[in-house]
Amino acid sequence: MQSEKNLVLRHTLRNGNRSGDPSKSPRCGAKTRSGTPCRAPAMKGLVLGQYTKCRMRGGASTGPRTPEGLERCRRANWKHGKYSAERKADHRKIREFCRLMAADTKLLKVLERATRRERKREAEYPVHVVPVAPGGESSEG
Repeated sequence: MQSEKNLVLRHTLRNGNRSGDPSKSPRCGAKTRSGTPCRAPAMKGLVLGQYTKCRMRGGASTGPRTPEGLERCRRANWKHGKYSAERKADHRKIREFCRLMAADTKLLKVLERATRRERKREAEYPVHVVPVAPGGESSEG
């Protein structure tokens, strides 16, 4: 009995199947990209110890749980940062600054035109200064 148990343990494959005829091992059966069932040998699951899926279709990862693992995952998937929150905020500030500058430029142009018109009027029609008497009152009266 003891020798038979050692024999079984010694002759198991990596996927948990016994050595021997691989065609007799349970199949994965998961749907492949071509739509047919997978024909690879199924592996024993760690939790229940039952045959589940093959080594290539073992199931989706549950992902990292700790804050360090989540941060590592974020950094690993980082490509260029074009759509990151920081860059979006910077673009918003730049656009707002450009809008303000455009408004200031328009206002300056309006003021410049008004100043030119005023100077032109003054050149065409000089303002006559009414002389003021030494007492501080005008001579008109």
